[in-house]
Amino acid sequence: MKSRHMYLFFVIALLLTLTTSSVVAADNDYTASFGAVARGRCRFTVWLGETLLYVVNGTGSFSFQGRALAEGPFEWQYQTDWVNYTTIPETMKARGMVEASWFDYEGKHHHLKVFIYPTATSVAWLEPYKDFILFGWQKGLRYAGIFKSGDEVHHIEGTCRFFVQQIGGVDPSDSIALFFALRIDGTLYQVTWFNKDTYQTYYSTWVPAAKVFKHQVKIWIP
Repeated sequence: MKSRHMYLFFVIALLLTLTTSSVVAADNDYTASFGAVARGRCRFTVWLGETLLYVVNGTGSFSFQGRALAEGPFEWQYQTDWVNYTTIPETMKARGMVEASWFDYEGKHHHLKVFIYPTATSVAWLEPYKDFILFGWQKGLRYAGIFKSGDEVHHIEGTCRFFVQQIGGVDPSDSIALFFALRIDGTLYQVTWFNKDTYQTYYSTWVPAAKVFKHQVKIWIP
Protein backbone atom coordinates (compact mmCIF):
# COMPACT_ATOMS: atom_id res chain seq x y z
CA MET A 1 0.00 0.00 0.00
CA LYS A 2 2.86 2.39 0.81
CA SER A 3 4.38 1.83 -2.64
CA ARG A 4 1.05 2.59 -4.27
CA HIS A 5 0.70 5.84 -2.32
CA MET A 6 4.22 6.89 -3.24
CA TYR A 7 3.52 6.13 -6.91
CA LEU A 8 0.36 8.23 -6.84
CA PHE A 9 2.31 11.08 -5.22
CA PHE A 10 4.89 10.97 -8.03
CA VAL A 11 2.18 11.00 -10.71
CA ILE A 12 0.34 13.94 -9.10
CA ALA A 13 3.59 15.91 -8.81
CA LEU A 14 4.32 15.23 -12.47
CA LEU A 15 0.86 16.33 -13.58
CA LEU A 16 1.20 19.57 -11.63
CA THR A 17 4.29 20.45 -13.68
CA LEU A 18 2.30 20.08 -16.91
CA THR A 19 -0.29 22.73 -16.12
CA THR A 20 -0.53 25.68 -18.48
CA SER A 21 1.90 28.51 -17.71
CA SER A 22 0.68 32.03 -17.06
CA VAL A 23 3.74 33.59 -18.75
CA VAL A 24 2.75 35.57 -21.85
CA ALA A 25 4.98 35.36 -24.91
CA ALA A 26 6.85 38.52 -25.88
CA ASP A 27 7.01 39.69 -29.48
CA ASN A 28 10.55 38.37 -29.93
CA ASP A 29 9.99 34.97 -28.22
CA TYR A 30 9.91 31.69 -30.12
CA THR A 31 8.11 28.43 -29.50
CA ALA A 32 10.33 25.38 -29.06
CA SER A 33 9.53 21.69 -29.08
CA PHE A 34 12.12 19.08 -28.21
CA GLY A 35 12.41 15.39 -27.52
CA ALA A 36 14.80 12.48 -27.25
CA VAL A 37 14.41 8.70 -27.18
CA ALA A 38 17.02 5.99 -26.64
CA ARG A 39 16.63 2.28 -25.98
CA GLY A 40 19.10 -0.57 -25.78
CA ARG A 41 22.70 -1.03 -24.67
CA CYS A 42 24.21 1.78 -22.62
CA ARG A 43 27.13 2.68 -20.37
CA PHE A 44 26.86 3.07 -16.56
CA THR A 45 29.50 5.16 -14.77
CA VAL A 46 29.16 5.40 -11.00
CA TRP A 47 31.04 7.88 -8.80
CA LEU A 48 31.26 8.53 -5.07
CA GLY A 49 32.61 12.04 -4.77
CA GLU A 50 35.68 12.12 -7.03
CA THR A 51 36.23 8.36 -6.76
CA LEU A 52 35.17 6.23 -9.72
CA LEU A 53 33.45 3.13 -8.33
CA TYR A 54 32.87 1.22 -11.55
CA VAL A 55 32.14 1.41 -15.28
CA VAL A 56 29.93 -1.28 -16.85
CA ASN A 57 27.58 -1.80 -19.77
CA GLY A 58 23.90 -2.54 -19.27
CA THR A 59 20.52 -1.90 -20.85
CA GLY A 60 18.04 0.92 -20.50
CA SER A 61 15.50 3.22 -22.06
CA PHE A 62 15.10 6.99 -22.01
CA SER A 63 12.25 9.14 -23.30
CA PHE A 64 11.57 12.84 -22.87
CA GLN A 65 9.46 15.36 -24.76
CA GLY A 66 8.38 18.92 -24.12
CA ARG A 67 7.47 22.41 -25.28
CA ALA A 68 8.40 25.88 -24.06
CA LEU A 69 8.84 29.48 -25.08
CA ALA A 70 12.42 30.22 -26.11
CA GLU A 71 14.69 33.16 -26.82
CA GLY A 72 17.73 33.58 -29.05
CA PRO A 73 19.60 32.86 -31.16
CA PHE A 74 22.95 33.57 -29.52
CA GLU A 75 26.51 32.30 -29.78
CA TRP A 76 28.27 30.17 -27.20
CA GLN A 77 31.98 30.83 -26.81
CA TYR A 78 32.82 27.13 -26.63
CA GLN A 79 30.83 26.14 -29.75
CA THR A 80 30.88 29.06 -32.17
CA ASP A 81 29.27 27.03 -34.97
CA TRP A 82 26.13 26.33 -32.92
CA VAL A 83 22.93 28.38 -33.18
CA ASN A 84 21.67 28.40 -29.60
CA TYR A 85 18.32 29.10 -28.00
CA THR A 86 17.31 28.88 -24.34
CA THR A 87 13.87 28.14 -22.97
CA ILE A 88 12.19 30.71 -20.74
CA PRO A 89 11.53 29.74 -17.08
CA GLU A 90 7.94 28.96 -16.12
CA THR A 91 6.90 28.21 -19.71
CA MET A 92 7.95 24.57 -20.02
CA LYS A 93 5.55 21.65 -20.24
CA ALA A 94 7.44 18.37 -20.45
CA ARG A 95 7.67 14.85 -19.14
CA GLY A 96 9.89 11.83 -19.44
CA MET A 97 10.87 8.48 -18.05
CA VAL A 98 14.09 6.53 -17.55
CA GLU A 99 14.41 2.82 -16.84
CA ALA A 100 17.75 1.02 -16.64
CA SER A 101 19.29 -2.21 -15.41
CA TRP A 102 22.89 -3.28 -14.79
CA PHE A 103 25.28 -5.37 -12.64
CA ASP A 104 28.20 -3.88 -10.70
CA TYR A 105 31.67 -5.46 -10.35
CA GLU A 106 30.48 -7.61 -7.44
CA GLY A 107 27.61 -9.04 -9.45
CA LYS A 108 24.91 -7.10 -7.61
CA HIS A 109 21.91 -6.23 -9.78
CA HIS A 110 20.65 -2.63 -9.89
CA HIS A 111 17.42 -1.39 -11.42
CA LEU A 112 16.32 2.23 -11.82
CA LYS A 113 12.90 3.52 -12.86
CA VAL A 114 12.12 7.24 -12.55
CA PHE A 115 9.86 9.90 -13.97
CA ILE A 116 11.61 13.12 -14.97
CA TYR A 117 9.92 16.50 -15.14
CA PRO A 118 10.71 20.26 -15.13
CA THR A 119 10.26 22.79 -12.36
CA ALA A 120 9.40 26.49 -12.65
CA THR A 121 13.11 27.31 -12.92
CA SER A 122 14.08 24.62 -15.45
CA VAL A 123 15.94 25.93 -18.51
CA ALA A 124 17.07 23.98 -21.59
CA TRP A 125 19.72 24.92 -24.16
CA LEU A 126 18.58 23.98 -27.64
CA GLU A 127 20.36 23.78 -31.01
CA PRO A 128 17.73 23.16 -33.73
CA TYR A 129 20.14 22.59 -36.65
CA LYS A 130 21.94 19.77 -34.85
CA ASP A 131 18.96 18.70 -32.70
CA PHE A 132 21.03 19.06 -29.54
CA ILE A 133 19.43 19.41 -26.09
CA LEU A 134 21.07 20.31 -22.78
CA PHE A 135 19.62 20.44 -19.25
CA GLY A 136 22.28 21.29 -16.65
CA TRP A 137 22.29 20.68 -12.90
CA GLN A 138 21.45 24.14 -11.57
CA LYS A 139 18.34 24.76 -13.66
CA GLY A 140 17.75 21.18 -14.67
CA LEU A 141 15.04 18.63 -13.99
CA ARG A 142 13.56 16.68 -11.11
CA TYR A 143 13.16 12.93 -10.85
CA ALA A 144 11.00 10.65 -8.70
CA GLY A 145 10.75 6.89 -8.74
CA ILE A 146 12.26 3.65 -7.50
CA PHE A 147 15.84 2.37 -7.23
CA LYS A 148 16.45 -1.32 -6.51
CA SER A 149 19.93 -2.39 -5.40
CA GLY A 150 20.15 -6.12 -4.75
CA ASP A 151 17.22 -6.96 -2.48
CA GLU A 152 16.79 -3.40 -1.24
CA VAL A 153 14.13 -1.13 -2.77
CA HIS A 154 14.31 2.65 -2.28
CA HIS A 155 11.83 5.39 -3.16
CA ILE A 156 13.95 8.23 -4.50
CA GLU A 157 13.62 11.80 -5.70
CA GLY A 158 16.00 14.65 -6.48
CA THR A 159 17.62 16.61 -9.29
CA CYS A 160 18.92 15.25 -12.56
CA ARG A 161 20.36 16.45 -15.87
CA PHE A 162 20.66 15.18 -19.41
CA PHE A 163 22.01 16.21 -22.77
CA VAL A 164 22.06 15.01 -26.37
CA GLN A 165 25.13 16.17 -28.28
CA GLN A 166 28.57 15.20 -29.54
CA ILE A 167 31.20 14.74 -26.83
CA GLY A 168 34.97 14.55 -26.79
CA GLY A 169 37.15 11.54 -26.08
CA VAL A 170 35.28 9.09 -28.31
CA ASP A 171 35.93 7.21 -31.53
CA PRO A 172 34.40 7.85 -33.99
CA SER A 173 34.49 11.55 -33.19
CA ASP A 174 31.05 12.21 -34.71
CA SER A 175 29.26 9.86 -32.28
CA ILE A 176 26.33 11.48 -30.52
CA ALA A 177 25.67 10.73 -26.86
CA LEU A 178 22.46 10.84 -24.87
CA PHE A 179 23.76 11.36 -21.33
CA PHE A 180 21.59 11.16 -18.19
CA ALA A 181 22.81 11.68 -14.62
CA LEU A 182 21.27 11.71 -11.15
CA ARG A 183 22.47 11.59 -7.56
CA ILE A 184 21.19 9.08 -5.03
CA ASP A 185 22.40 9.47 -1.40
CA GLY A 186 25.62 11.14 -2.50
CA THR A 187 26.42 8.66 -5.28
CA LEU A 188 26.41 9.92 -8.86
CA TYR A 189 24.95 7.58 -11.49
CA GLN A 190 25.64 8.39 -15.14
CA VAL A 191 23.97 6.57 -18.02
CA THR A 192 25.06 7.10 -21.63
CA TRP A 193 23.56 5.83 -24.88
CA PHE A 194 25.32 6.30 -28.24
CA ASN A 195 23.92 6.48 -31.76
CA LYS A 196 26.66 4.14 -33.04
CA ASP A 197 29.23 1.70 -31.68
CA THR A 198 31.60 3.99 -29.79
CA TYR A 199 34.98 3.62 -28.10
CA GLN A 200 35.47 5.80 -25.01
CA THR A 201 39.16 6.53 -24.79
CA TYR A 202 39.08 7.70 -21.15
CA TYR A 203 37.71 4.33 -19.98
CA SER A 204 39.34 2.27 -22.79
CA THR A 205 36.07 0.45 -23.48
CA TRP A 206 33.51 0.01 -26.24
CA VAL A 207 29.82 0.90 -25.89
CA PRO A 208 27.47 -0.79 -28.38
CA ALA A 209 25.04 1.42 -30.27
CA ALA A 210 21.54 1.80 -28.86
CA LYS A 211 18.86 0.00 -30.86
CA VAL A 212 16.75 3.16 -30.89
CA PHE A 213 18.30 6.63 -30.83
CA LYS A 214 16.27 9.68 -31.89
CA HIS A 215 16.33 13.36 -30.99
CA GLN A 216 14.71 16.46 -32.44
CA VAL A 217 14.49 20.19 -31.75
CA LYS A 218 12.15 22.61 -33.54
CA ILE A 219 12.03 26.40 -33.16
CA TRP A 220 9.36 28.60 -34.73
CA ILE A 221 7.66 31.96 -34.27
CA PRO A 222 4.32 31.49 -32.46
